[in-house]
Amino acid sequence: MAGEYIDINTPDGDTFRAYLSLPPRGKGPGVVLCHEIFGANATMRELADIYAAEGYVVAVPDLYWREEPGLEFDYTSGDWQRAFALSQSYDFDLGVEDVAATLAALRARPEVQSETTASIAAQQAATQIRSAQDEDIATGPIRRHLPGGTSVIGFSLGGKLAYLAACRLEGVSCAASFYGTGLEDVLDEAKNLRGRLVIHLPENDKFVRTEAQQHILARFESSRNVEVYVYPRVDRGFSRRGTESYDRPASTIAHQRTMAALKREMGPYFNLSRLWDAHLRHAMEAKDIDKVMEGMVEDPVVNHVPTRTGGTGREKVREFYANHFIGKLPVDLRMTAISRTVGASQLIEEVVMSFTHSTVIDWLLPGVAPTNRYVELPMVAVVSYRGDKMLRLQTYWDQASVLVQIGRLETDRLPVAGIECARKIVNEDLPSNELIARTPI
Repeated sequence: MAGEYIDINTPDGDTFRAYLSLPPRGKGPGVVLCHEIFGANATMRELADIYAAEGYVVAVPDLYWREEPGLEFDYTSGDWQRAFALSQSYDFDLGVEDVAATLAALRARPEVQSETTASIAAQQAATQIRSAQDEDIATGPIRRHLPGGTSVIGFSLGGKLAYLAACRLEGVSCAASFYGTGLEDVLDEAKNLRGRLVIHLPENDKFVRTEAQQHILARFESSRNVEVYVYPRVDRGFSRRGTESYDRPASTIAHQRTMAALKREMGPYFNLSRLWDAHLRHAMEAKDIDKVMEGMVEDPVVNHVPTRTGGTGREKVREFYANHFIGKLPVDLRMTAISRTVGASQLIEEVVMSFTHSTVIDWLLPGVAPTNRYVELPMVAVVSYRGDKMLRLQTYWDQASVLVQIGRLETDRLPVAGIECARKIVNEDLPSNELIARTPI
């Protein structure tokens, strides 16, 4: 996905540029993405493209334009020192004005969705019903936002700007602050907060020590529209890909929490349950590899965890489905749904899969010749989406239970079980603790 640069006009008649990235559908709610101390560099532009793929119209303003337009820094030692020195003299009051100008520019664009008459009526009705409950303990009255709108996300220097914008500017539906520095010094401004706010704090941040983190946590402990998360054992920059500070688990969870807040306040809505059903239909019934790949991002990940089968990247995922999955399943395979949990950007499905091991199943029992034994297997699928495209599919199951059921593993000297595992999921009244109660091995 390639963006473009646009000009942002200030109330004083000046102009600065911003990188603009559009969603695949061409329209969506607006997001201002405030950069780190390193400027609106390639990392920030790539991040803007990611949020655009989630369904947003994203603008990354050049927040250093007053110092020198187009300043961008790398993550080398020399560039880090220059960026840090520049951030120390940064005027956050003027920065908030630049965010306001960028928000105004987004709202004026035809690509940014506007509220409809129907959504306004629905919102007014909901507000009347809940008017007696709309007082937030920590931040005052909660202003309900409509579908569409604009929000602010920021990292490092931009993390503080996102917080200040949420407190000072009208019409900010949601704000997310990633390792913003100095929030503990401006907590009193939270009394003016009206939208939703998400704060991400790395535990090992040397610029936001534990005491400061505790102040922030305490300030919003009872708030219903502010979420504060501390990420253990990670440092600032944990969402900065391609650097030593990057931590994929922390970055993934922080992104999911941000997406949940954004979608709650302004959309867009994608029916993940319907998308997942379509994937299963294309892969297991229609056996249509083109349709399967059409529903995925350009760089998908498929990982069947117990056997490490699947692939990373479009070419390898396609090869896996074409050569090892589609058309390679037992003819009597059946899935019984146990539960399905649908979040903002992720779906979790719990099933019991039953089949006769009548063919080689590369992804489940790679290299194992058919035994013609009947198997019932509990399985969990965790399916992550970016917008309406599948980003990552990971499945989990008890491989020992499968091996027991096909006769490749004995239960008498191992703490494992066979078909009983699946049967107890379906019938919770079946006995528990049988392995505990047996004679010690």
